[in-house]
Amino acid sequence: MILDSTSEAIAHFIGLFNMAIEEGRMRKAFLEFQAVPDREHIPDPDEAVTPRVNTSYDFDDFYPRLQYDPSGWSVEGGPRARLSMDLPSVQVPPLDLTRHLALDAPEQAHPFIRGLGGSAVGVIEPPGSAIAIVVQTIQLHDDDFLSAGNHGLTLVHSMLDSAGELDHLLVEASDLSPLVDLSLSTESVPALIDTIERARDALADFQPRQADGLTTFVERAHVLDGIYVNGVKADAVPDYDHYRPLETAEDPASDAPRNDGFERNAGHTAHSDAMRTEGLSHTSDMEITAGDNLLLNEVRLSNEWLASAVMAVGGDHIELNAIIQYNAWTDIDSIGSDLGSWAQDKGDPTLGFNIAQFKRIDPSHDAKLAAPDPHPSFPTAWAVTEIKGDLVILNWIEQFSFLVDNDITVMSAFGSKVTAVLGDNAASNQVSLQELGLYYDLIVVGGNVYDVNLIQQMNLLMDNDLVAGAKGFQTSGDGSVASHGNLLWNQANIVQVGSADRFSSMPEAYAKALADFQGGKHSLPSGVLSDPAFANLAGLRVLYISGDVVNLQYVKQVNVLGDGDQVVAARNQMESHSDAHWTVSTGANTLVNVASVVDVDGYAKTYVGGHAYSDEMLVQAEFVPNDPWAHARDPQALVSEAVVFLHDDMMGGSGDAHAGHPTPYGHAPAHAPHPDVMHTMLA
Repeated sequence: MILDSTSEAIAHFIGLFNMAIEEGRMRKAFLEFQAVPDREHIPDPDEAVTPRVNTSYDFDDFYPRLQYDPSGWSVEGGPRARLSMDLPSVQVPPLDLTRHLALDAPEQAHPFIRGLGGSAVGVIEPPGSAIAIVVQTIQLHDDDFLSAGNHGLTLVHSMLDSAGELDHLLVEASDLSPLVDLSLSTESVPALIDTIERARDALADFQPRQADGLTTFVERAHVLDGIYVNGVKADAVPDYDHYRPLETAEDPASDAPRNDGFERNAGHTAHSDAMRTEGLSHTSDMEITAGDNLLLNEVRLSNEWLASAVMAVGGDHIELNAIIQYNAWTDIDSIGSDLGSWAQDKGDPTLGFNIAQFKRIDPSHDAKLAAPDPHPSFPTAWAVTEIKGDLVILNWIEQFSFLVDNDITVMSAFGSKVTAVLGDNAASNQVSLQELGLYYDLIVVGGNVYDVNLIQQMNLLMDNDLVAGAKGFQTSGDGSVASHGNLLWNQANIVQVGSADRFSSMPEAYAKALADFQGGKHSLPSGVLSDPAFANLAGLRVLYISGDVVNLQYVKQVNVLGDGDQVVAARNQMESHSDAHWTVSTGANTLVNVASVVDVDGYAKTYVGGHAYSDEMLVQAEFVPNDPWAHARDPQALVSEAVVFLHDDMMGGSGDAHAGHPTPYGHAPAHAPHPDVMHTMLA
């Protein structure tokens, strides 16, 4: 009997007590029961022996319901499958900027705070350069083949050249952007400046290419402000949740109806009310989902590395902001006429959105509206720190998602409820950077300032599907084919902290201060100290950069999806199931690019000794090529050429060599590998 810890202790105590009583009585039976010790080591019976017990461990009480928890198990041996994939090669140029940039310990003059009396009272530190080069690439091939049901068919070859159609779309769309060949060179600061100059020249010379199915909107001005949606200025950004193909609310299993009349169940499969069944049914319910893929590229960038109230530039100040957005897709589906009336329901059309927003925030706006102080005070001391050379703030981010999901399905109705999900892939690239630097009251630059923000986004979708019935297929049941409903979404924001009208020519006092700094004398004339931007400040934090300032933020996002699905419905040779309910979804793909850049510049004034160049540009394009041969394709003819009935010898495994390798459901097609067309986007 197993006792608890308290009963166990009592039982032990009683036993020891009884043993002590028996030992005291010195019974003969007890003495004979003791083991006979070694006679050579018999201790003296009159000698008291004190035992030494070392109890270095504390034992827990006995617990009768303790459960044994074995260690983890592993399976060793047996064949192991190896997966391999040739990813596109993305070359990141080596950094060789130490000769030109202040990366680790910038060469500087001794920083100090100097008052009007000439005494040094403190020090401040100069900033360093900030460089982030991020390249994210996702490549996924999910070409599935599913053959299920007693249809007795085999697929000899693919019915559509989906890889060739995707390659053709990529070649056509890759030359649309003016910055498609823009590459990063980090050998030196002049190389970075050359990259900026090439980007500016490409944007200045850009002329939209004329092509069938191409719609291009170009807006260019000194300053752009507002929200643009597909080439039209809007008051607000469209709600993404209203247009996304899938319902991803708080309750994923919610059956709330969408505005298209379709509903979503827990498996994210579209079907109509007529097809819904409660409980078990004697009819077959066939659901096939070959789309529902998601590609997402997201960048959140906040550049607050170098900010000041006033900036004085001895050379030129070049400011360039551009957003380039392209959506290109082909969604030409072939639906067989032998599927009956349910084949006419094709769902929502494919939608493309290009959303761009330019916004400027003026921190000195409230100060300009306020009444001026009649008796302002001005600083009488200043701190100067110097960088001898150039200062670079570089964020170069590239994101690529490449997914091929060309599924082939040959199925006949069987069972009560069959759900086949061949798509539903997700690929996501995400970058979030917030660069917090130092704030100065005055920044003096001896060279030029290059302030550039570029965002380039492109979505490419090939969703040419084929849904048809094999020879002998008949159906009288309800059905639905949702072959469209794709969403291509580009959204970009450029927010600049600093007024667009803050630029003015260099005053004489600032020109003198720049000349003194270049000569090694860190002095500020009274004309600089009495600038209204410095009113009521006790002292000034001053940064002097002898070279150029390169502030470049570049974001490139590309989504490429090939979703050419082929679904063949066949007759079950064992049971008719002509009244089966069919739900086929080959669309509902989502491609999303989201980029937001916040660039903090001068707060109040920027004085320029040379020329001030400012240009902002927006390019939004939609490319939907129309393939005249696609409309002439006969689904029944394609299926007849690709699908054949199995003979007895083919069922035995000695069929046509073109049928591919045997599978538990027949013969799988001998697919040729898809070419790596990603190089057209990475070149």
